[in-house]
Amino acid sequence: LRFLILVLTATGVGLALMNQQDRKTLPATLILISVSGATIALIGTVQVNFGNQSILGIFDAKGRGLGLFFGTFLYKNQAAAFFNLAMAGSIASFLNLASQTRSQRSNPSLLFLIFAIMLLIGTVASRSRFGFVCSLPILTAFGVISLKRMGQWRLSKKWVLMAGVTLTAIIITGSVFLFRSPAAKHLKTLNSEITEDFSFKQRKFAYQSGLEMFAAKPVYGWGAGNFRHAFRQFQNVQAESEEVGNTYMERHELNFFWQHAHNDYLEWLIELGVVGTLILFSIPGYFFWRIFKSSRWKEPVPLMLLAGLASTMIHALVDFPFQNPAVLVTWFAILAITTNYCDREKDQRRPPSADSGRVRIR
Repeated sequence: LRFLILVLTATGVGLALMNQQDRKTLPATLILISVSGATIALIGTVQVNFGNQSILGIFDAKGRGLGLFFGTFLYKNQAAAFFNLAMAGSIASFLNLASQTRSQRSNPSLLFLIFAIMLLIGTVASRSRFGFVCSLPILTAFGVISLKRMGQWRLSKKWVLMAGVTLTAIIITGSVFLFRSPAAKHLKTLNSEITEDFSFKQRKFAYQSGLEMFAAKPVYGWGAGNFRHAFRQFQNVQAESEEVGNTYMERHELNFFWQHAHNDYLEWLIELGVVGTLILFSIPGYFFWRIFKSSRWKEPVPLMLLAGLASTMIHALVDFPFQNPAVLVTWFAILAITTNYCDREKDQRRPPSADSGRVRIR
């Protein structure tokens, strides 16, 4: 029930933004996402490097067994998914502002590149390895767009040079700051054999048991929110303990308790069945249909936003980012902004009507 309420709320936000006529609302929403993401990334990076055990000095997350928190997120991988969305929004804001005809001195576009750097540092500091991998499509899309569109940006060489020096200083400072922290150890494991990784072994058992659970009720599923309650009867506890070999859990005689399948698509199939999942997919499917029926989706701003949406969808293959309210609502908001952008650009390019050039005489 909780997830269905979140989906309906996110859909309502999406529909409101998709039909928004005020030109200032959509850019302001992207700015809000960028600023909030950069702020949380900064807070999380400070927490990691100073060994803070609480969230904002108030909530004792470490003491309550939530050792995987980052910033204001209780789970670091969900934090990384949010940062990737916010980074896509920041870069899209930069691309939008950089192409405008306003005065070069009053153009704040370079500020959003700084936000993007802060968000990328936050993703690395969160120690979310797949979150870092999912940021690569966003950075790749930005690199391709930059090569093709750099000559069209209305920024003077002086400001570009100053921005380059500033960004380079942030990257160097951030690298030194991060590689003295535990985040460096986790990034190095990207080169190790993935099948020997502890988290991969855990997920492998969850996927196997999850597929068995889905096969038991494939049409209508077990009901929204029932994964955590019904998964126990399909869980192979003995095999998990022997294969994974978690010494802490063995010492305390603990078993794995799965609240989520670590694959949003599999969990939706388990809980909602094929019928419910198709209905669920039809909601964003309608937005995507409106986006791709317009040729405007190939322009830099919507293309950048689509890269951010794709990064979360890829991340959902091995984790559960859409179970987090902030990620889910932000994802739908960016989807709606992209849809609105494509529709509005199309409407603006319509040829004038036959009556538009006539002069009415009273």
